[in-house]
Amino acid sequence: MSRHATCTRAWDLRQAIPSVSALPAHNADIAAAADWLVSRLTAAGLSKARKLPAPGDDTHPLVFGQWVGSGSDRPTVLVYGHYDVQPVDPLEEWDSPPFEAQLRGGYWWGRGVDDDKGGLLMALQAIEALLASSPSDSAPSLPVNVKVVLEGSEELLSPHLLAALREHAELLAADVALSADGRQVSENQSGVLLAMRGVVSMQLDVSTASTDFHSGMKGGSVPNANHVLSTLLAGLHDPATGKVAVEGFYDGTLPMSAQDRADAAAFPFDEDAEMRGSGLLGMHGVHGHSTIERRWYLPTLDVVGMVGGFTGDGIKTVIPRAASAKLSSRIVPGQTQEGVVQKIAEHIRRHTPPYANATVSRLGGGAPPWAAARASPATS
Repeated sequence: MSRHATCTRAWDLRQAIPSVSALPAHNADIAAAADWLVSRLTAAGLSKARKLPAPGDDTHPLVFGQWVGSGSDRPTVLVYGHYDVQPVDPLEEWDSPPFEAQLRGGYWWGRGVDDDKGGLLMALQAIEALLASSPSDSAPSLPVNVKVVLEGSEELLSPHLLAALREHAELLAADVALSADGRQVSENQSGVLLAMRGVVSMQLDVSTASTDFHSGMKGGSVPNANHVLSTLLAGLHDPATGKVAVEGFYDGTLPMSAQDRADAAAFPFDEDAEMRGSGLLGMHGVHGHSTIERRWYLPTLDVVGMVGGFTGDGIKTVIPRAASAKLSSRIVPGQTQEGVVQKIAEHIRRHTPPYANATVSRLGGGAPPWAAARASPATS
């Protein structure tokens, strides 16, 4: 079988595993994906391939493998990826089964083909190809030592990753870490990320009574949890500037440098093509910044989920007593996950009317922001 056919077969097998980390019903699939990857690492030529337990999490193990034949005098590169994916809902909007990889129009389609099944498989297949390209009369060789660690709960915001890294610090020790969870600049131009925003997520819960009310009997005289929630959410941003309106949200952040702006301007980004391909009606964000500047350098606060009252087919004329929203914030150097949550909670407290209760609670794990020096030896 040709290398191309072997890689495609591996892709088909990997894609078929519904490794959805957010749903307990798929715990067995997470385990199957981890076992498959242990075998795949071994087949690629890596040694000591195995699952590593994540402290406090028995269902989403890390997967590890290594090739350290270059010797202790050569640098070690740690390659990271994740094998879990997001849920597939709403299923009826898929044009093909989400866990059957299909090649259409020159692109692979399926849940996780981009994030991150495709990314981690490309990294593994590159390592495998380099090892296999060694002369037949010599042992496999690479210019550096390579370790691979694959996570099973990234889509849950990696709640146990930091503890796992600390527990297995000696095994995972490396000079450079390279993430395979990313994208290249274009179809024919690769790239290496030098920085990434962090993330922290929250839930906002609003309640106004201990029971729902009939809108015909009580409408116009009792508070509506949906109204309170929507007002609080609308108040998170300043429509005049596009900025997050939470008091102190930007404290500690640094203004963009001239080099930052030059890098963003030089990046080959076709905004019109993205709008056409995604059906976007327009770009939006902090005023006075380009789309790339907003994505690379500015913190965000997004409402990523809302629920309140009756949401089924038809109508139910009942005033809801409770409503909630899920919030996600991308943070930049100078901000902390804990600090952002505290500021948002305080903002909500200040703006909640006296006839409602509102609480902000942190969800899942998260990640701090990260940036590497442009002049780092690892990026040159």
